[in-house]
Amino acid sequence: MGWFVLHVGPRTEKKVAAVCERYGLTHYLPLRESVQIHQRRKVVVHKPLFPGYLFAELTPETRVHVLRTNHVLQMITPENEDQLLHELEQIRMALTVDPHLSPEAQLSRGMRVRIKAGIFMGLEGYVDQLAKQTCVRLNVELVGQSVAVEVERDFLEILA
Repeated sequence: MGWFVLHVGPRTEKKVAAVCERYGLTHYLPLRESVQIHQRRKVVVHKPLFPGYLFAELTPETRVHVLRTNHVLQMITPENEDQLLHELEQIRMALTVDPHLSPEAQLSRGMRVRIKAGIFMGLEGYVDQLAKQTCVRLNVELVGQSVAVEVERDFLEILA
């Protein structure tokens, strides 16, 4: 018996969660609230926080139930199950406080980014320091020089 990260097909997270519910399988599908407007009415919709992923505790016998759905593309076994459970608990607690949270790609030093808003919009560089204001280095590689600009994390877009 162990926890797995189920990589599922597009827009099938809730269907697989329903199968887990039907068979009494322990699972976790973090959902965030999103307000949408339909015909001049505000509607609260619950969307998966991590589209395409569901977390479930399965045994070899119970795994067949989720595989029969034909929605599971891949079953990922975590290297450190305790760490995964701790991180999921952190996510659960954060969503309890603010159900409107949205996922963000993880930044790391040296990652190539584009600034998508603000006064430096359109500039590309490399992440140098991570803090509330992220330091992005704009390099002129030919002369081996760079300029550092401070940008809010929300203004950055990760480039491949």
